Amino acid sequence: MEPICQTLFYNQRAKETLATFVDGGRFPHAILLEGPNGSGKTLLARWIAAAVNCRGEHPPCGSCSACRKILQDKHPDVRICSGTGAVQGFHISLVREIRESAFVLPNEAEKKVYILRNTQEMSTQAQNALLKILEEPPEHCMFILTVDSRAHLLPTILSRTVLIRMEQLTLDQCVKALETLAPSHTADEYEQCAFWSGNTIGQALDLLEHEKERTICDSALQAARALCGGTEFQLLAALSLYERKRELMLRQLQLLETLFSFLMLQKYNGDPCPHWLQDLQSRITTLQASRILDIIEQARGMLLRNGSGTLVACTLCGRLRRCLQ
Repeated sequence: MEPICQTLFYNQRAKETLATFVDGGRFPHAILLEGPNGSGKTLLARWIAAAVNCRGEHPPCGSCSACRKILQDKHPDVRICSGTGAVQGFHISLVREIRESAFVLPNEAEKKVYILRNTQEMSTQAQNALLKILEEPPEHCMFILTVDSRAHLLPTILSRTVLIRMEQLTLDQCVKALETLAPSHTADEYEQCAFWSGNTIGQALDLLEHEKERTICDSALQAARALCGGTEFQLLAALSLYERKRELMLRQLQLLETLFSFLMLQKYNGDPCPHWLQDLQSRITTLQASRILDIIEQARGMLLRNGSGTLVACTLCGRLRRCLQ
């Protein structure tokens, strides 16, 4: 299991479950990997597929021809299927096509493996179509499903899969992983990207690589600091950055909710914040943080109802300032 330990950080229980399957020489026909986007579900799914078809002495070895092809997405018998990213974007037509192709024998592997990513995008009809193959799968076939929350899936799907939950990392764990995977950044960049990503390594790596997304995060932090210690003009300027770009403004407000939810929880529990948030933590009470969250939620509702970005920014600025008076 050494190769997987070097690429899938933490998630010790998931690794132990995979080791149990390997040691027992038997894998379930359907596995469900649950965890947020960026938590390593697809990486673990590839390793499971490699373990099933590994030709090395200690599977998954990561170095035999089968393992290399699978980990590089080049194996003809391991297929990764995804939806469009939208609600119900994993279409029933794709599920039906998978169901039909599953009965075709593998080209070179012992088992065909289907990795179905983001199954929360499946409609009820698509899940029922998938259920037909999960109930009586071909002996040569295995399914690995990933989902952000099993609450999106039908009980009948859950009952026919073995659930493996991805581990929720701490901020320090995420930072240490980032230092290994992307060694050319500063300590503050690691910590802030880990925070904004909810301590999920994949999302944090995306933040490190995409300056535009980091700019939106910085704008949310700028607005919070203007609210807690700046002037009304500074607050309005920060909230108006994306007044003509609705999606970016919604994202900024979402990040503000994340920030003040965290501050409220830390304040309530008496826990310390990262050093770059300590100034904010010292300036607001738990009750004020709660009121701020309500006001931001109302502003998001206005935007979603096609309210003017300029009007939303001005209204939000006034309400937030009054909240702290």
